[in-house]
Amino acid sequence: MKEEKRLSINYFGASDIGLVRTENQDCFGKFPADNSSMYQPKGVLFIVADGMGGHTGGKEASQTAIDVVSKEYYSYTSEVIASALLYAFKTANFKINQSSQESLQIRKKGTTCSALVLENDKAHIAHVGDSKVYKISNGNIIQFTNDHTEVGEMVRKKIISEEEAKNHPSKSVLIRAMGIESDLEVDLIENIMITNGDCFVLCSDGLAKVTQEEIKQVVLDNSEVEACKKLISLANERGGHDNVTVEVIKIAGNNVEEIPQRKSDVKLNNNKLYLIFILIVIITLIALLGLVYQKEIMHFFSTKPISTIDSTLIEEEISIPESSEQIIIRADEYLQ
Repeated sequence: MKEEKRLSINYFGASDIGLVRTENQDCFGKFPADNSSMYQPKGVLFIVADGMGGHTGGKEASQTAIDVVSKEYYSYTSEVIASALLYAFKTANFKINQSSQESLQIRKKGTTCSALVLENDKAHIAHVGDSKVYKISNGNIIQFTNDHTEVGEMVRKKIISEEEAKNHPSKSVLIRAMGIESDLEVDLIENIMITNGDCFVLCSDGLAKVTQEEIKQVVLDNSEVEACKKLISLANERGGHDNVTVEVIKIAGNNVEEIPQRKSDVKLNNNKLYLIFILIVIITLIALLGLVYQKEIMHFFSTKPISTIDSTLIEEEISIPESSEQIIIRADEYLQ
């Protein structure tokens, strides 16, 4: 007898102000905070948000994104992951946009927002901005999100190459972010298959100077805790010009354990099998005998039993002899 095999999550997230900025406008979170089961309703939600805006505007925007998306995602009535993510993103966008209008700031508050849901052996992503979601699987690393920047758009249209984009002066200029406009276009990626050994990395743009190959190697060679620390350290070693946030999620598979049967259960099962075997043998022998003596059996059941002979025939054909006393009396009568 085997236990059901299920995947589990090992997670760690960290954020750092960097070496230049005076405020960390990044925010991140895992929800529910106290439950990492992918098999609960709507799974587990991970979010990274990189805020922008004057003074504390960016911090407020990124924190609002985390709070609203996590709340609205789980409270939304639909069980469809993509629908719940889209609703949560649009609600957060509306609230940040309204907050900017009410505060009458010259520079609007906004934030990037990348969310990953792990639910029932599948991953789902919602994304806006230039934060990133990577998947590491079978020794390969894939970036699932597009950078919604001027440079990212030029690369997709093949105006410039990826190499040229790395040092382009407009590489951080966003063309899409949460809170800037009253409506929001959200990239949605659904039903990404996951298996034991897969890893996911969510990060803000502060990790931009660490290559994908370096990210892959650090994650594979270290625990999720050490991987986060080393990636942040690498970003700071290369200038630390921006806030940097990293979440590392590793997928593990529970071992399938063989539960030994008790001796009494084994003996009982053997006895049952023996009885079933004997019963099959008896039924087979009866069937064979029936085929061999079919004619005799049919003749036996076709012959009319003595007990069924009609009583009228007995009265008509068989006369009961008189007794000796009756014969003497009848003789006397004749003599007289």
